[in-house]
Amino acid sequence: MLRIGIDVGGTNTDAALLKAAENSTGRPAILRSVKTPTTDDVTGGVRQALREVLQIGSPDEVKEPVQLVSIGTTHLINAVLQRRGLAKICVVRLGRPSTAAVPPFSDWPEDLRQAVRCRWLLADGGYNYDGETVITEPNEAQIKEFARSTSAETGCRRFVVVGVFAPVRPDQELQAGRWIREAVPGASLTLSHQVAGSLGLLERENASVLNECLKPACARAIRAFQAAMTEVGLACPLVLTLSDGTVATAPDCLDRPVSMLGSGPTNSMRGAAFLTGLSDAIVADIGGTTTDIGLLVGGFPKPAAVRVRIAGVATNFTQPDVTSIALGGGSIVTAGLTGESPSVGPQSVGYKLIKEALVFGGNIPTVTDAAVASSPHDVQ
Repeated sequence: MLRIGIDVGGTNTDAALLKAAENSTGRPAILRSVKTPTTDDVTGGVRQALREVLQIGSPDEVKEPVQLVSIGTTHLINAVLQRRGLAKICVVRLGRPSTAAVPPFSDWPEDLRQAVRCRWLLADGGYNYDGETVITEPNEAQIKEFARSTSAETGCRRFVVVGVFAPVRPDQELQAGRWIREAVPGASLTLSHQVAGSLGLLERENASVLNECLKPACARAIRAFQAAMTEVGLACPLVLTLSDGTVATAPDCLDRPVSMLGSGPTNSMRGAAFLTGLSDAIVADIGGTTTDIGLLVGGFPKPAAVRVRIAGVATNFTQPDVTSIALGGGSIVTAGLTGESPSVGPQSVGYKLIKEALVFGGNIPTVTDAAVASSPHDVQ
């Protein structure tokens, strides 16, 4: 049985063709691997990688049917790091008056807050820690009026509902979600207890906001992957890699795109385990846009034991214990003011490296240019 694994990075798209082992004790064989530039529309880069790994149109074209395509991508984490392609979100927090001191988005970096925040409502609702004692009962009219007026005045139809101690008892979140959909038919919703099961209110709220704001970007990426598969004649199932080293179907990922945020370094760590035979190691994944360093334990990425900061935002959903910085081969170097050091990133030329970097005839200074300038070797 043949399978294809693809890693779509901000700069390069890598693909490998594997043949399944003959028995449960054997290892899959890598038949071929290729690297192609990622394209702006994603589809082109994935399509080219598929064509090359299958050698379509050549005498050695693969004729045996492919049973599965597995894709991991850094597009979503790059969207957050670079503040690009994120949707505006409205937050309904069920917890008045108990949580008024720290409103939604309080601990967010200002630029990311501006990219994501539309409006928020501190509404009646919430439970105490036992899930029995109600802080206040949710107010149907209050929530529906907020949803209607926000949608009418701003056009925003994406809502996050987060309740105090909702993972203990989620019925108020579920009810508020139904009221929002009654007020704004077709509204997109993220309920916090379905994204992050831990109790921390702010981290759970932040994770839910990231989940909702990434849904359009996730949908675009999946459509691009499916289009590329169709164009090369593949009708097999598509699965996507998740942050914990497992995979999920496309519909599941559309509902929970945050589960894919760590799939880039996870792909590298799982690949390192496969290629080296090591089950415990430190793995550094240096890409064109980010550098990620993580710990491999038992062949899988070590999960973070405490809250994880994503682009400066504290969250509590499942993530590998990875340190990520917006530094890669395509990171843009900006000259500092007089007496100040140059700055690097977070913006990156990404897949345009071979066109826009100085060493390739472009006019944008990048980390690659700095590396070449300090090295005696020529660019090949």
